[in-house]
Amino acid sequence: LVGHTGPSSVVVPLVLGAASDMLWSDFETAQVVAIELGARLGLAAVFSPHHEHRVPCLHHVSGAAAASRVLRLAPCETAHALALSLAQPQAPFAPALVGGDDTRTLTSAMAAMQGVVAAELAFEKVRGALDVLDDEHASFLGRSLSFARDALGRLRDVWLTETIHVKAYPACVYGQTAIEAAVEVLAQARAILRRALEPKDVAS
Repeated sequence: LVGHTGPSSVVVPLVLGAASDMLWSDFETAQVVAIELGARLGLAAVFSPHHEHRVPCLHHVSGAAAASRVLRLAPCETAHALALSLAQPQAPFAPALVGGDDTRTLTSAMAAMQGVVAAELAFEKVRGALDVLDDEHASFLGRSLSFARDALGRLRDVWLTETIHVKAYPACVYGQTAIEAAVEVLAQARAILRRALEPKDVAS
């Protein structure tokens, strides 16, 4: 999906739901809504002239979508929440998106927070530009390829939630296989040695 929706699609419903009487089914619905919209925008952004906005923008939208559902906004209010969230552009430098420090986490977290604020503002009748994704001169997608715009469609027909992969370990997706292999090796070593593996047991 060219973007990780978890920091907004999971965290926002959990945090907002903890402060309300939200049912687990409501949490699941809010999460799915956030994934479907955020993932589509993340994919479309890859082909847009503003691809450096990708990580923040998908969390703007995902956070706004999840918050709108938790706050039970009307369809019109939800539309304005999404529009307001997309009016908060961020274009972090590349190290903020691929670095191994905490910057990437903060980039996602701050964007998700702005999405929540957008939903709260929409609830208070603040209005946004509903054509933010349509105007070819001022929109996020600009004059991008047609399939970039197509990535935003087919709601109800294509469920991106079904393509989500859940990482078993808190590390980059590319490290999951290596970590699983290491865990398996440690388990096999324990079975053979009948004790935990120690540094002296490993030869370079």
